[in-house]
Amino acid sequence: CKLNDINPLEWLTQTLRKIPEYKINQLHELLPIRK
Repeated sequence: CKLNDINPLEWLTQTLRKIPEYKINQLHELLPIRK
């Protein structure tokens, strides 16, 4: 998270809220990797 300048708690909170809306093949979109 530090390398990608991401707040871990904020990312986890948002991700857990979004998971129910995503299909299994879209979960990679929730990863905290900056492109």
